[in-house]
Amino acid sequence: MYPYTDDTEVDCGYPPEIENGGISNLSITTPYNSTISYECNDSHHFHNNDTSRTCLSSGNWSDENIFCKENSVCEGISCRFGADELLAITFGCLAVILVLLCLAGGCVMRQWLRKSKHSINIS
Repeated sequence: MYPYTDDTEVDCGYPPEIENGGISNLSITTPYNSTISYECNDSHHFHNNDTSRTCLSSGNWSDENIFCKENSVCEGISCRFGADELLAITFGCLAVILVLLCLAGGCVMRQWLRKSKHSINIS
């Protein structure tokens, strides 16, 4: 696009598409300083906090690094208080131990099976 001398003439046109997402608030016109927001499809989330672009005086959209990333098994599970969580469930003499490790980039889920020290006898 060509640089404009008068900001009132600027229209950035249709903004760039993003994979696994779409634009949530597109107007018919996109004048200088207008902002559009993106949203991710189900089972996807933004990879960082950038969710919008702004129409610049150059007639181009701002170049934020916006994309939607597929949710992993662990994403969507919040780590309370930033601490690791431990969940142990016992079925008879078999225990399932689920550990949720909270890391800066999300969390990691680990699971172990072990025999319980105590078993329940049912007569």
